[in-house]
Amino acid sequence: MTIREPDANTNLSWTLEDTSSFQDAAALLRPDLSELRTSCTSEGGSDAEVRNRIVDIHRYGRSAYGENIRKVGRNIFPLIIARDTEPEKDRLDPGSQGVGGIYTLFLADGTTHSIQPTHQSYELLKSLAHQPLAAFSILSPYFSNPHADSWLGPIRAMQEKVHAAQRALSHSDKSTLSKSQSVLANEMLDHTDQYISSIIQARSVSETGFKTYTGKMRPNIRQCMDAAADIQMSSCMDALKKWKDMLGAVEWRKLYVVVTTIWPVSEYSPRWQLFRTLMDDDKIGNHLLTAEGVKTTEEARDFLGRIVADRYAARLILEANDTRGCRMVQAISSKTDVVADSAYAALCRHSQRIE
Repeated sequence: MTIREPDANTNLSWTLEDTSSFQDAAALLRPDLSELRTSCTSEGGSDAEVRNRIVDIHRYGRSAYGENIRKVGRNIFPLIIARDTEPEKDRLDPGSQGVGGIYTLFLADGTTHSIQPTHQSYELLKSLAHQPLAAFSILSPYFSNPHADSWLGPIRAMQEKVHAAQRALSHSDKSTLSKSQSVLANEMLDHTDQYISSIIQARSVSETGFKTYTGKMRPNIRQCMDAAADIQMSSCMDALKKWKDMLGAVEWRKLYVVVTTIWPVSEYSPRWQLFRTLMDDDKIGNHLLTAEGVKTTEEARDFLGRIVADRYAARLILEANDTRGCRMVQAISSKTDVVADSAYAALCRHSQRIE
């Protein structure tokens, strides 16, 4: 290691020592720059030039495409964004956002209307029905190791929350839950409390014991689901019918609806079923859209902008004047990938490789 001694007239108490990385870098003093040149001259070479110039067109086009679909998405009226949750409402409270539907109507005159018509009892019934899922999430990792005890702390914490809910119900004025709903809530909380007490006493959990608990809860869960769905459909149907009457038949036929969701609940969601019932039958296929993984209203408008812009572009670029053209236009206007036919034909040609 090279050491640079301090000057005689310095007050420094330490010496500058060359590190290993500094010493290794001496190899870079050699005249051969080919390795560095290859990496750094990204614009050099005829092959690289061809790639860069062609791909640059695509990059530029993608940027223009993104801006265009953003504009298109904000030029579609009337439009309703139907969300199941309100993530912007309180980001620190993700467990209290399943509100039964938030509907935002955008009109061409710039006005926006937003409603959240479902009664709070919907959220409470939904929360009660999720108790077994909460217990499952805590306990199921230990079903194959029943004598482990790491689950005791989390399940005790859950039981404390059950006790707090029981106390709150005992002092409630019944303004949120009806008398029959309160009876149902108490019964479900009692089932959970008794189950948790039993496994704490036994200091053991099992799949069999958990199924005994859920067997008691199952009729209650079904009651909650039916009651919550009735509350949601009744209140939302009445509220959305007012919008339909306000818009009138002509504007209602122009309506686009984006239902935001996630994959596990994307088919036949209550919000989709509402609009399937309210919208004109011939508009359902192309104007009622389900957006998986879209969380916010602005993302939903971008999503719709892409779909509508793609449909217009497909008609102008691909032109439906023969069978293949029709299929390509349909693909871009649907969930089907536009290269689906080409990929399938290629697989047929190469299918012998499977054997």
